[in-house]
Amino acid sequence: MVRAFLQSGAAKWIYKKHTGYTPMVGHIAETEQVVSVDFRDGNEPPNKDNYEFIRQCEEELPHGVSVIKVRIDAAGYQASIIKYLMETGKRFAIRAKMDTTLKESISSIKADQWEALVYADGTVSETEQVARTVHVMGNTDAFTLVVQRKCIDKGDNVNLETLIEAEDNSATQGEHIYRAIATNFDEKTDHEIVQWYNLRGKTSENKIKQLRSDFAGVHLSCGDFAANAVWLKLNALAYNLLCQMRVMLPSRWITARAPRIRFHIYAVGAKVVRHARQLTVKISEAHWRVIDEALRSIRAYPLLT
Repeated sequence: MVRAFLQSGAAKWIYKKHTGYTPMVGHIAETEQVVSVDFRDGNEPPNKDNYEFIRQCEEELPHGVSVIKVRIDAAGYQASIIKYLMETGKRFAIRAKMDTTLKESISSIKADQWEALVYADGTVSETEQVARTVHVMGNTDAFTLVVQRKCIDKGDNVNLETLIEAEDNSATQGEHIYRAIATNFDEKTDHEIVQWYNLRGKTSENKIKQLRSDFAGVHLSCGDFAANAVWLKLNALAYNLLCQMRVMLPSRWITARAPRIRFHIYAVGAKVVRHARQLTVKISEAHWRVIDEALRSIRAYPLLT
């Protein structure tokens, strides 16, 4: 679940100092498709009704498909959400918000418990470490807290804008910045949990960027809230159709974004010629090879046979 900032002159002010909307978007990581969207005014807090949105995402899944793992940013760090995910047996990784009790849990970690973070490619970080502890929030059962700390005093360039935006889910002490992930993925190592949570950038954050830039979702010219909500859902539907189309195309298109597919397959230059009472569309041989290959792949797709 992530927030997508969309601009519109008739909308309300968001914390980024312009008017806009902050809808919630839920993604299916395996297919990269949007499962549900919730259109919201820009001045609504990001943690509002997130438990209800999770249930909404579950209800909109196809019959026979269920949620077994959940990744959420700090807006989802709520006792009601964690309690529900634990009671229903779902694995989760949620960015924790830095409050007094969380800082106390982090302070209980001993010096010899910290170890260098191992990235997904196997390389070992020189500036970031991880450790785990146990935490309780509200009326939840105890869950694991994987804590990350990053050294900022070794020539490491820190993105100040990112720190400002994340000031409620990070804390600075001495030469380290601390962040934490709430999880019940106890069968995974600390490194694997951090790696899995960071996939949000690929499966959600980057997909939001595609909704904004590839499908004209960044600017909403209409001043009507309901009409803009419909526009966003059409936007998500078009994106989902693209995801399905990429699966049906030859494998080299599986990661292609909308502009690439558009300019190479169905928005190519052509000439219409009338001859002998027939209309003929002429395109270059190179373009025809690409289109012919795409059509053959689509026709051979199992769901269409």
